[in-house]
Amino acid sequence: MNRIFTLLATLFVVLSAAAQSSVSGDIVWGYRLADTFNDDSHVKFIGLGKAVATEAAIKVPADDMLKGGTLHAVRVPVRTAAAITAAKVSVYASDMSTVLSSEDVDVSRLADMSYTEVELSTPIVLNEDVYVSVLYTPSGSSAAAKNPIVYDNSVKTQGGLLIKSGTKFEDHSKNYGCFVLQVKVSGATLPNYSAHFEDASGTTRQDIVNTFDFPLVSDGSIDITDIDYAISVDGASEQKGNVKVSVPAGLSQKVLVPISFEAPHAIGQYEVKLRVVNVNGEPNNKASEVATATFDNISRFDRNCVMEEFTGMGCIYCTRGIAGMLKARAAYPDRFIGIAVHQFSGDLMNNWDYPSICGNSVPACTFNREFAGDVYTEILATVQKVLETETPIDVQATATFTDENRKAVAVNAKILSSVSANYEVVYALVGDGITGTEFYQSNYYYGFTPGQWGVSDDDPMSMFLAGGTYGKQVFRYSYDDVLLSSSYMSGVNQGGAFSLATDETVDRSYTLKLPTDNTLYNAIVNSNYNLYAVVMVLNKFGYVTNACRVKVQDGTVGITETADDAYAPREVGRYTISGRRINGYAPGVNVIRMSDGTTRKVVVE
Repeated sequence: MNRIFTLLATLFVVLSAAAQSSVSGDIVWGYRLADTFNDDSHVKFIGLGKAVATEAAIKVPADDMLKGGTLHAVRVPVRTAAAITAAKVSVYASDMSTVLSSEDVDVSRLADMSYTEVELSTPIVLNEDVYVSVLYTPSGSSAAAKNPIVYDNSVKTQGGLLIKSGTKFEDHSKNYGCFVLQVKVSGATLPNYSAHFEDASGTTRQDIVNTFDFPLVSDGSIDITDIDYAISVDGASEQKGNVKVSVPAGLSQKVLVPISFEAPHAIGQYEVKLRVVNVNGEPNNKASEVATATFDNISRFDRNCVMEEFTGMGCIYCTRGIAGMLKARAAYPDRFIGIAVHQFSGDLMNNWDYPSICGNSVPACTFNREFAGDVYTEILATVQKVLETETPIDVQATATFTDENRKAVAVNAKILSSVSANYEVVYALVGDGITGTEFYQSNYYYGFTPGQWGVSDDDPMSMFLAGGTYGKQVFRYSYDDVLLSSSYMSGVNQGGAFSLATDETVDRSYTLKLPTDNTLYNAIVNSNYNLYAVVMVLNKFGYVTNACRVKVQDGTVGITETADDAYAPREVGRYTISGRRINGYAPGVNVIRMSDGTTRKVVVE
């Protein structure tokens, strides 16, 4: 079978080689083809470290695309014109020593960070590989004089950067990149259809249809409107596909082509093999050339952020923490989980059983017990950092009062792991709207104006500053995210440890008791039992690898009596039939990825 494939690939090359066209006008060729190199973070500078004559070159291969064309001009990259007193362009034969053509550069035409085009009085027909160089003669003590060679560190192709040392050129392309020198060639003959994908790398989500922009390079003489490609994911057999593109005719014309494929199940690194079979419905000259894209496969689950903040009513600085939580809840209402742990002398909401994760400091906090950060400053950036990290765990839960007296909450959790690992589960009960005649907050910031803090009126912190709703030294407040109960007893978690195999699901249950203190319990009643259960799953490092927050519902559902549909698979991603991710419904066929890894297709009119 391999021999048959090789013969077919060879046949494609022979067929397309017979269909070639001379390109009218010039071809600009180089290892970096952008027309400018200014304001590019990949562009760097190198030299001999002193203002002496420095010669840099590139290899110009006389392959099937350039062979027979005439090299007649060189585009010389210039860093700083004032630093160059003389420059010369030379074309060397394949022995890298015989000079075939040379031309002095008119330095009066040089301009900073741009190309200067130099016509050769003796053009060279490309019957064999040649080397094109620029000899810079700088002066002065500036960095531009000591390092005049402009290179691109993102393109590391052999022959892309040669620097003369003594009488020989040494190839430095592997360590640095490519010299951005370009040449102009006329009379070249290109295949009608010659396209290939370049190697690439990226990140995908496990079991989900991903769309990745693969770099496609065309060296053909005809504009490309569509390609047929073959793709192999993680060693699987090739699958065929077609995609519309818009690539102009010419040499080394590069575009990004979005191609959709389903990532494998295993988390970790894998490869995607890709080749162009047909171009515009015709055999591709490079049908056998296979590109490799390396992907890091991460969990298909989203990681939520738990902020455990240590605070207190008598803490004069803790209004910053209140403002921070308000800001995070507003920005990430579905994925931010706040737990305000009160451990302050005389506080009505104290919970001394909870471990002092942040020591004795207030206000202080931790994010998923992994990331440190301030309770207010840059809190959104820290939360976003947590949300962007991967997790192998999905956590779902239900929470109901155990009986009509509403003295305890039964929490039932379903935990799915996409990897084999050991975990520990922590439960917490938090309340919103906790207030009463005795719930007063101290405030250090009442004397500061919003201008002094540099906050706008819509920033939650403005409420606690001079002129704000709570801009007082002490004020009565309604507290949210208050920790009321947890699975900790004297700092030791009673939630339990467990192990999960790959793709294994476990059901876990725990009963959280409401506080018995009359003042606090009455505040809960006055809030109309606005309570939430939080389930946190810790990994072997003690980090919250994922968590969920659910509303406590009325009812008398016992610990083992959770409704069968409480954990019904939910939608985690929606895509078009071509694999493009969409938000909400789109007319046509929608591919829906569920939380249990299954896929559904629905037609939306």
